[in-house]
Amino acid sequence: MSDRKEIQNEMEEFAFGPDYRHFYGYIKRLDEYLPDIFKYLGVSEEVDLEKIRADSKHGLASNDRLKLKDYLNEYLTLKENSVQYNSWKNYKILIDNHISPRLGNIKISKINPVVITNIWNKMKNDGVGVVTIRRCQSVLANAFNEAIARNLLTYNPANYATTPKAPDNEIRLLEDHAIQLILDYTVLYHSQYLPIISTAFQTGMRRSELCALRWGDVDLDLAVLYVNRTFAKAKNGGLTEKAPKTKSGKRKIDLSPQFAIFLRNYLESHHGEITPDQRVFRYTNGKQIKPDRVTHVFKMIALALDMPDIHFHNTRHSHAGMLLKMGIHPKVVQERLGHSSIQVTMDIYSHVAPNLQKEAIQNFPMFTPS
Repeated sequence: MSDRKEIQNEMEEFAFGPDYRHFYGYIKRLDEYLPDIFKYLGVSEEVDLEKIRADSKHGLASNDRLKLKDYLNEYLTLKENSVQYNSWKNYKILIDNHISPRLGNIKISKINPVVITNIWNKMKNDGVGVVTIRRCQSVLANAFNEAIARNLLTYNPANYATTPKAPDNEIRLLEDHAIQLILDYTVLYHSQYLPIISTAFQTGMRRSELCALRWGDVDLDLAVLYVNRTFAKAKNGGLTEKAPKTKSGKRKIDLSPQFAIFLRNYLESHHGEITPDQRVFRYTNGKQIKPDRVTHVFKMIALALDMPDIHFHNTRHSHAGMLLKMGIHPKVVQERLGHSSIQVTMDIYSHVAPNLQKEAIQNFPMFTPS
């Protein structure tokens, strides 16, 4: 086989995917064939070889004309059937509203950490929240990881970009008297929501976990319930039942004896036979309570009680905060909330128990020379 034919075969093997660096060996050894190679690749013969080498080290795609907005459209199509619909919808909102309008016309090969960092800083100056910016960073980093897997990039520039520092906002915890006010008001004006709101305060469960709970997940004799399922938004706008996203999300939550009695009384208040497959939290007409409705009603209650900054998720924070203030070990709190690690729990609630270290050392023995 002639040298020219061998090169042609090699180029056929590498042409659709890898970047220019795969051809360095051939370019250096066979300078006489440069015109043929450049013609095959569709680039000018006057191409700067040093630029090719530099670009290959900094993420140049094999298609140097690909703009980020076009790639992100491909990325969304790729992700549509591989993640939960709600997650995909959030990706699309961030891409359409923030990432593509600011970075979309830049070629994917020209995006670097400095460009990304400058955009994040400009977004903050424009009034975009730090949480939104960090979500954009996460989506962009994930998209670039896919690009690396497809040989469109050789490194991930988003991993080296810097997001603005988040303000030190403390999680809002409800005091005992505020929780009692909420429950008392619920009894008077939204009594059908009392069981689910009470359970939220008692367990720290998420609204989607509460609404998906079935009687088969509850053992009142042992005073325990099991989080085996959750709800996620479907493409048609409805709800689809899924297993928790993480291994730690599927968990056992112990109940106090008093609250187990409360749930038993609630169970016995239902008319007709109760089966293990039936949802725990339903209206008196038998229809299940949906997550969005819980959020809406809880917000109505908070506004009526002049607590405008309180949301349903504060029930979860308040449950965790009360346990930590009681001196319960953070590991137990982590397990009840279903966090993936104790570090996640402490990062969120570190301000709640600032005296844990001081209390821990109180009974530490004093060692002195004899």
